[in-house]
Amino acid sequence: ALRRQVFARSLKQAVATPDDLAALIERLMAKRLSEAVSIANKAGLLVAGFGKVDESISRGQAAVLIHAADSAKDGAAKLDRKFKALLGPERAAEATVGELTGPELDLAIGRSNVVHAAASEGGASQRILQEATRLRRYRSDSGASSTT
Repeated sequence: ALRRQVFARSLKQAVATPDDLAALIERLMAKRLSEAVSIANKAGLLVAGFGKVDESISRGQAAVLIHAADSAKDGAAKLDRKFKALLGPERAAEATVGELTGPELDLAIGRSNVVHAAASEGGASQRILQEATRLRRYRSDSGASSTT
């Protein structure tokens, strides 16, 4: 839209846009996802930590699986396999979120060193999935990489 000057044409006047508009949009979308995780946590729908997440999946209570983008692949893969067994491969892939970094998850949940989390079923967990899908789609469409 910036390259094709869509904003200026639609408003029929010159429009000044920041050079880092794409990065700004990505940061704001990541912030919305962080806020959705925070709301789910405050609603009591979230557990954090490998052991608690593993237990939540085992009990069939996990509706959303969250990994830090910078998490170790072996721990994430172990939880992913268990989650896929619970929900099935397609549904598990849709319900797995990996768009936030460890520090972003720490801030959203309000504790340090959060690498894995799981949310049980509820409106707040559905919002996490919506925001994660939007951010994932934006990053793939714009070719943007994580700049947060």
